[in-house]
Amino acid sequence: MKLRTLTMICMGLVCAFSAQTQEKPVADSIPAAVDTAQLDSLLSDFKSIMDSLGFDQSFVAINVTASNRLFSLRNNNFNSQQAVTNKISLTPTVSYNHKSGFGITGAAFMIFDSAKTGFYQYALSPSYDYTRGKKVAYGISYTHYFYNDDLKDYSTPFGNEWYGYFRSKNGWLRPGGTIGYATGNYKEIYIKDTTILGIRRKLFDTTHVGIKDFSITFSLSHDFEWEGVFGKNDDLTISPVLFFVAGSQQYNIESKYKIVWSTLAGRLRRKFKRSSVENTGFEMQSLAISLSVDYYAGSFVISPQYYGNYYLPTTTTNRWTNIFGLSVGYIF
Repeated sequence: MKLRTLTMICMGLVCAFSAQTQEKPVADSIPAAVDTAQLDSLLSDFKSIMDSLGFDQSFVAINVTASNRLFSLRNNNFNSQQAVTNKISLTPTVSYNHKSGFGITGAAFMIFDSAKTGFYQYALSPSYDYTRGKKVAYGISYTHYFYNDDLKDYSTPFGNEWYGYFRSKNGWLRPGGTIGYATGNYKEIYIKDTTILGIRRKLFDTTHVGIKDFSITFSLSHDFEWEGVFGKNDDLTISPVLFFVAGSQQYNIESKYKIVWSTLAGRLRRKFKRSSVENTGFEMQSLAISLSVDYYAGSFVISPQYYGNYYLPTTTTNRWTNIFGLSVGYIF
């Protein structure tokens, strides 16, 4: 019974490693929360079960996820800051978790697009999780992103991300919380040929944007579980989660303009420069729900997931963000 229960919980961990990425956020994009607690919840449950059953061992998990999420490895508050959700990414993930609580995760992100298809981004994430406490589990992680320059248009603008969580282990309705902070930058170049008063001119517009993103999430969750659904070694878990999200974003924008035109005297150039800072301020940003259905059979798991997010402040864009995912995994 112990081994069977351990195998089922192990597979819950695999589907949690749903690494995701996203297109670059813009100042008026909708930030919202999605399943920030799912990874931490399943990871905490798995390690807690191992502790209670007397297992003291390390493990390796592999996972592949297809999703319209294109952004962060762990913090899905950042994932929700995407202007479009019609792109599909495939994310294979490998993680090693030591019995001490330390672990490391590697992920590669592949985009499927009619224009370009390939791996556009990679991530490496060391972490630590403490699950031996009877009342609360918690953990911290750091993620660094590496980019493929040929496909950088699809990658996250964040280069570094810090993430922490806590989760209650008692009660029918379990409260939890996360905190995330990320920094990064991206560059946009715009070139246009035009004719003004009969003179051909070329306009160059280069914009550098530095980003700082901070989020805090409070969540309430409960797991519904059934054993032996189709056989002796399978398990079905349905996990609804409600999120309350607050945060802030800061954009440091530096634009450089250059105009080049040809005259009888030669080529003339004129340059301009402008800097600005946009800050949303710290505010309540969104309410969100998530639903994950995890089916475990032996050492295999399949997990469809849905996230719906409602943006609270005034906006001219759609308040709802819908994100879907399908994960398949295996534990060693």
